[in-house]
Amino acid sequence: MKRNTAFTAVLLAALLCTGCAGQNGSSSAGDPPVTDAPAAGTEATEAESPETDAPESESAAVQTDAPTEENAQPVTEPPVSPADAATPFETVTAEGWFTATVRAKMPDYVSDDTTERAAVLQLFQDVPFFIILSPEICGQLTVGQTYAFHVSEQEIMTEKSNLFEDGTLSPEAVIHSYTQIDSVRTPEEDESGLDCWHVSYQPVS
Repeated sequence: MKRNTAFTAVLLAALLCTGCAGQNGSSSAGDPPVTDAPAAGTEATEAESPETDAPESESAAVQTDAPTEENAQPVTEPPVSPADAATPFETVTAEGWFTATVRAKMPDYVSDDTTERAAVLQLFQDVPFFIILSPEICGQLTVGQTYAFHVSEQEIMTEKSNLFEDGTLSPEAVIHSYTQIDSVRTPEEDESGLDCWHVSYQPVS
């Protein structure tokens, strides 16, 4: 009877030890370590967003490589030396005659206020212009009459735009360069009208 009681006590103690070990979470050496399970939906999220590591679209790549206004190199032109700079003026030798109608005579108001040294002339169907003349030339003119005015050979500086390719000098060059008129006469019948300008030029070498 005592032996049975002792055996029962040993078996009960062994069972109690085994239960305590199970409650403390101990395991045998061959069992793998227990890890926490992944959160729900983690694998699904990774599978649904494959574009996370993918490169940007081709259009974005092209815009990235294209130059911007900040890094673009400024376009500059080489400086122009004074020797290479084209001048709009040229010195030429002028000579010839033109036919014009006298619209007015007057002093130049520089030498004095009484002696007539200038006139207002008008080419055929053109606008009137003011020109300096000598007192001797003005003394031969009558307002309202048409005359042939002779331009003596002389050098003048004028804009290149006043030099026509056929060798004719523009009236603007004569008007604005104070060209000297050395004589005046009555024009021939064929020297009036549209054929009223015959002032030519030669470049000065």
